[in-house]
Amino acid sequence: MVIEDFLSWVQTAPVPKRAQAVSALARAYLHSQMTYDERSAAVSAMTVLLEDPSSRVRFSLADALASSKNAPRHIIMALATDSAEISSLILARSPVFCDGELVDLVASGRVEQQIAIACRGHISSALCGAIAEVGVVEACLGLLMNKSARYSKKIAHRIAERHGSNAEIRKLMLSDENLNADIRVLLIEKLGEKLGNFVQSKNWLSKRRSDTTIRDALDRSSIVCAANADDDQVDQLVDWLIKSEKLTTAYLLRTICMGNITLFCQALSRLSDIPAVRIEAMISQKRHSAFRAAYIKSGMPVQAFDVFSTALSVWQELLSEPEWISRARMPYLVTRQLVEKYRGDQNEVVDELLLLLQKISSDMAREEARTHVVELARKRADKLAADCTAKIQLAALGAATQTASETYHQQVTQDVEDIDEQFTRDMEATIARSLENDIIEISENDMRVPTTAANDRSAIKQEAETIEVLEVSLMSNAA
Repeated sequence: MVIEDFLSWVQTAPVPKRAQAVSALARAYLHSQMTYDERSAAVSAMTVLLEDPSSRVRFSLADALASSKNAPRHIIMALATDSAEISSLILARSPVFCDGELVDLVASGRVEQQIAIACRGHISSALCGAIAEVGVVEACLGLLMNKSARYSKKIAHRIAERHGSNAEIRKLMLSDENLNADIRVLLIEKLGEKLGNFVQSKNWLSKRRSDTTIRDALDRSSIVCAANADDDQVDQLVDWLIKSEKLTTAYLLRTICMGNITLFCQALSRLSDIPAVRIEAMISQKRHSAFRAAYIKSGMPVQAFDVFSTALSVWQELLSEPEWISRARMPYLVTRQLVEKYRGDQNEVVDELLLLLQKISSDMAREEARTHVVELARKRADKLAADCTAKIQLAALGAATQTASETYHQQVTQDVEDIDEQFTRDMEATIARSLENDIIEISENDMRVPTTAANDRSAIKQEAETIEVLEVSLMSNAA
């Protein structure tokens, strides 16, 4: 069908026929050998069909052209601004667009268009940044799920900042084992904010108590995250804590009480502008004066220095104990000793830290109790599992022994039966051979009739009786 006839026919054809025809025309344009005039006419026909009142016809045109880099650009651009279904198809598949056009579409497009762009087969770093900066939750979620997207840690951090309160975003990002500690802590902070708002909306706790409880939980979580991070990630976490004004004196004291000395040294290093290696050497070598100078240079309260110094000393003493102490129990022992040492101190700063220490000590005691209970339950479960395994092995051994015994008995019985049968056969053969030999011998020797007594009836009768007696005797011996 020539283009002129096609345009004439398409004006009155039903929608299904028009959809099939426009799809065939687009495929012919992309894959068939056409003259220049034919290609020009085909492009004109497809351009006219952009105004077809049926979205089914326009969708067929988009589906045929979407994946080709040779599709007419003005047609692709027109389809990209069509209905959500059609534009999403084009934006997700067409290689015709450049990054600048896609970035503009992310900034000004609808939700469906942003999602389609986020799910493209190839996404540049600039496009990922645009989606992270202005994209809706669904678009950012699509970007995180797109395995072909190569976004930087900065982009991931921006997504966490904007949409970290979304449960699906948090779940997807936290499932990444390589996620930076600062981003992980930021997501936990977002969760804490959401939980705080929920608790306050229900009037379950006062705002002050809710904020304090959640703040304590978030501080503990960030310290735990830092314990599982490498040095670079700890540095990034410290930077984030400083920028977000969460690196407080109370936070640093909590890091020591929880045993994360590395995080404390990194934070003190950043605050005092002294290398962390030197800070760690001051602590490990017990260079009290040098450590005090670094502490004062960091800007932390001088009145609280003795508390920090004592906490570090208690940790060193516990770690040097010859008797093994559970790692889970050490934070409780540290905080308990600090509370006992500074109880009744009239220093205002120390009193505030003492309240924190009492709270930490209480939390550590509960945590230590939970750990102890879990350990007891684990030991009991291990013992029950061992007993169960032993019983199973014993039962299996008994079953195997019984099976082997039955098999042996059956084998012995079969062997005895085989021996008996073979013995019987041998005996029968021996008896048969003996009888045969005896009978033959008797027949050849003893049963000969003397020629001199051939007519003597009494002699023949006597010979017969003798043979009969001999046969009976042989039969008895054989039995």
